[in-house]
Amino acid sequence: MKSFLSHLKLFFQDGTPAPDQVDDRGRITDRAIQNRNRLKFGIGNIMYQSEECGLGPIHTAIIKALGGGAVQLGYMGAAGSVGSLVQWLGAWLLARTGSSRRAMTFALLGGAAAGFALTALLLMALEPGWRPWCLTGYVIFGLLLAGASGIQVNIETSWIGDLTPPSMMGWFTSIKWLISALGGLAFLLLFGAAAQWGARHPQYELHVYAALLLLVGCSHIVAVLLIRTISDRRPQPANLLFAGKGNARLHYAALPFWGYIAFFVLWSGGRSSLIGFTTAYLLSLNYSMTGISMLLAIQFVISGLMLLVLGRVTDRFGSRRPLIAVSGVIACCMFLWVASAWFGLAPIILYMIVNGAAGHAHSMLAINYGQEIFPSRGRAGYFGMSRVVIGVAVMICTVSAGYFLHAVSAAGWTWQLWGAELNAYHLLFTLCSLFTLCSVVPLLLVGRQTIPEE
Repeated sequence: MKSFLSHLKLFFQDGTPAPDQVDDRGRITDRAIQNRNRLKFGIGNIMYQSEECGLGPIHTAIIKALGGGAVQLGYMGAAGSVGSLVQWLGAWLLARTGSSRRAMTFALLGGAAAGFALTALLLMALEPGWRPWCLTGYVIFGLLLAGASGIQVNIETSWIGDLTPPSMMGWFTSIKWLISALGGLAFLLLFGAAAQWGARHPQYELHVYAALLLLVGCSHIVAVLLIRTISDRRPQPANLLFAGKGNARLHYAALPFWGYIAFFVLWSGGRSSLIGFTTAYLLSLNYSMTGISMLLAIQFVISGLMLLVLGRVTDRFGSRRPLIAVSGVIACCMFLWVASAWFGLAPIILYMIVNGAAGHAHSMLAINYGQEIFPSRGRAGYFGMSRVVIGVAVMICTVSAGYFLHAVSAAGWTWQLWGAELNAYHLLFTLCSLFTLCSVVPLLLVGRQTIPEE
């Protein structure tokens, strides 16, 4: 018992390193301190990111319970893009506070406030006359919660970059992502079960949803208490637009910066456009939602295994080559959706299994690659401004894909090929796969170039 309490006390220590435990850039080299830091980041991710993963499907049920329809669902569908478009505010907050810990505290308090506001709106909606106003408020504060999440991601990414040497980055982030993935799965199952119970007891439905949003708000407060024990680092900001006040401006003309953006636009644009219509396609094949959920669970397991393997690989070889390999393989596997025209569900099941490597593992590789090519000074700004461009471009891609599918379907397009009939879905999936496969080209063109430190 005494040993357990001593380890628990050690876990919650501040973790301020001694001078001989940091490198020449102030990044911590002591693995004992870093091990505690990465565990805290992983647990913190469960508190302020993973529970929001579970909220994804719940937003639809809540909006319908409040009397909303396609318009409100369309606004909430933009939550992911909102998170990307406001990430640059994380760089601004880091510059204003001069502390990674304080900046993250403000961002978490913003997320907590949004969670508590959503809880209050759902309780107010118990009075039917208030529901139209509560519906509008729910969409607004739901988007604010997504914005707070995007700011948190930017601050966390910058914090980890200032905290961890490149030779330890894969080791550090693999466990953080693994804990986050497991937390996301747990919240997805918990929130799904709660929503199902609420649907069976409609008189308590809004009470259940309010309890879930209250959990989101409280988890952010717990995260505030936890991150106060992570080793703080002083950020190294750069001005986003103009040089001055002792800070240089970001190097927007640098090839690695635009190569990173081009990679993400091609990868996320193609993937988002495909994923946005795969559920509708599966349902058209009479595939059950229960079966889809089971396949998603398999992807979480595969993603966890990939995280452990790739963490060791990237510390030895860097993130660019593994990122090229994983991106290329997954892009090629996207053609399995087209192969379903000949072989039915078998290629889709195979895709779902292989696609596990493109979950948290691919996200880890992509962010770590950004850590490698962006300099310490202005790192948060580079991540934030790149996400603005990426967010807008991906929105354009997904909306264009919807219009394309509508037009081709309305024209009644089909093609008889090798004994199978290809329809508008297969044509869209082919184009999305080719678009995503092109994402490896910018990585090859940039090569090993980075934006140099000043």
